[in-house]
Amino acid sequence: MSSDVHEDAWSAVVKSSTMYSEGCRRGWEAKIPRHGIERVLFVGVGGSGIVGDIVASLFDGYEVLVHKSFDVPAYIGSDTLVLAVSYSGETAETLRAVSQALSRGISVVGISTGGRLAKLLGWERLIAVSSGLEPRFAVPEMTGVAYGLLCKIFGIDPANFLEAVRELEWYLRNVRVEDFRIVERLINRVAVCISHTHLRPAGLRLKAQLNENAKHPAYYVEMPEACHNEIEGWTDLSNFFYILHRSGFEDVAVKEAFDWAVEHLGGLGGEYFEIVVDASSKVAELLKQIAYADLLSISLARRKGVDPFSLTTIPLLRPRLRKHGPKFSQQGD
Repeated sequence: MSSDVHEDAWSAVVKSSTMYSEGCRRGWEAKIPRHGIERVLFVGVGGSGIVGDIVASLFDGYEVLVHKSFDVPAYIGSDTLVLAVSYSGETAETLRAVSQALSRGISVVGISTGGRLAKLLGWERLIAVSSGLEPRFAVPEMTGVAYGLLCKIFGIDPANFLEAVRELEWYLRNVRVEDFRIVERLINRVAVCISHTHLRPAGLRLKAQLNENAKHPAYYVEMPEACHNEIEGWTDLSNFFYILHRSGFEDVAVKEAFDWAVEHLGGLGGEYFEIVVDASSKVAELLKQIAYADLLSISLARRKGVDPFSLTTIPLLRPRLRKHGPKFSQQGD
């Protein structure tokens, strides 16, 4: 396979800082109703769904909820803004959740390129993002839009986020292909991605990107929950590679758990790697860890000779799920 697709994927990640900042501006400038909104519920799955995980982490201390299913929770009412994220606008789970929310009189705003989500909401309640991308490569722009929108809703200055984005830009200017040689150790091993608190979205992102970009088996576990179940299964480690997202802002108890995990895995001869980035804030650290996850998955795709843009298995399921979405008239479909 030509390496061009891998170079294109790498370039797309390097441009993510611009996508974050441009998206943030668009979200901040969006004209949407804010009166009476006390909380935000993200609905979305897959590459669109992780936008909610990232933004909820960045809005620690605010009621920002994430829901990844077909239905809107029963406790959600008119004081909640449902923020539907579906890059294509065709995601069955998201469409059904939006349809339910609208039927219950709940305010809904969409982030999408259009599709049936635009038909449900109308373009006046939809913030459009750049078309022509795979949804997972549009995550920085969609995240920026959502972040800017929530800053407006909650009355927050986005300056700290934009400063973190500038720090990410510098990081991406200096990242090198040679920084990802650990992919050799991932070959023929299942990746186990372990993260915690504000870095939880980075672990989720790495797991998903290894699955989709590199067509590689990967799973996610969270600290400190893993200390009460996952570690008991650390017996035959020969088929696994453990990737630990470490933070310069770790709580002392979380640090203790991670340090023990490293010592234990090393003592058993397990293969592991700690992702560590220098950052001035938790926000900058999260954005850099997400970028590292993206680039690691592309590096593994290159090593395995697979196309990071294509999908072969997920499209097989989509037609069966779409029949569970809301019904549309045939006119204009």
